[in-house]
Amino acid sequence: MTRIGVIVEGPSDQIFWSKLLWRVIPGFNWDVRPLHGRPKVFAGAANLETAFRRVKAAAVMVLVDGDDDPCATVVRNQFPLSLREAFTKASHERDAHLFVAFTKLESWMLADEEAIRTVTNFDGYESVLETSTGGSKAKLREILRSYSPGKAFNEIAFAKEMSRQFSPERAKAHSASFSYFWNRLATITQQLRSDAQ
Repeated sequence: MTRIGVIVEGPSDQIFWSKLLWRVIPGFNWDVRPLHGRPKVFAGAANLETAFRRVKAAAVMVLVDGDDDPCATVVRNQFPLSLREAFTKASHERDAHLFVAFTKLESWMLADEEAIRTVTNFDGYESVLETSTGGSKAKLREILRSYSPGKAFNEIAFAKEMSRQFSPERAKAHSASFSYFWNRLATITQQLRSDAQ
């Protein structure tokens, strides 16, 4: 089975992406590893990318928050030169890929209205524009406090439940950065399937 390495920021990201990718895009060995914070992703992704290569990963993806950086180029330039060069190869030659969520990866989860309604019991939830201030962990906490009284925000439990309910196709309609990521991921996995035949 073709291995794809995925580098994420934290344990809840690892839970969400591991379960979602195995469920929605079967047929690959999704090897999702957290580096415990955005600064550690910048510092440690090159070493982990090398480790993935040693175990014959066919591709490596790095998923990171945009935070307050103005664009993906600024985020990319915080990685070591070796990864910056890998991220900018021609698309048909590239096997290391950088994907930047607008502000926070939570904005991608919040883009799926139906999943958020199911997980939080907030029947009236509607996705906000990705460029608003609504796509954050603070927004998730606010929703849970208001519509699930007495329920603390447990990132791991929330990530597990969202991975079961989340629909990439629904989320694409509300998040341009997620739509870009998911469409590119489809292209990457289709090419890998073709190469393996």
